[in-house]
Amino acid sequence: MEPLQSLLSLYQNIDQVLREFLPEQTVSQLYNVIYYDETDDMMYLGDNIILVSKQTGLVEDKGKCIKITDDTVTLKHPRCNLCYVKTDYYLFLRHRRKTNKDKRLMFQELLKQL
Repeated sequence: MEPLQSLLSLYQNIDQVLREFLPEQTVSQLYNVIYYDETDDMMYLGDNIILVSKQTGLVEDKGKCIKITDDTVTLKHPRCNLCYVKTDYYLFLRHRRKTNKDKRLMFQELLKQL
């Protein structure tokens, strides 16, 4: 059962609506992340993910994404890897930061084009 489903179907900006109606303890943990919508965004390996339960509205888990399938996402943990069904959670992403090597390659390609 998803209590916010009927409300979310009315609005286009789901990220803002979720931040308004989720519990305060959940919203405080959603700093500097974006809501993942499969139609608009891409999820990459290495992205940090926060899973918010659709039933309770509380943060279920957070971690680094190590495997993505059509219906599941696997997060890395120190002792084991945990697999979650995407349809049971609201997914929030924090994209990985670009390293100096990535920036260096980007600038090299840019110089080649000039």
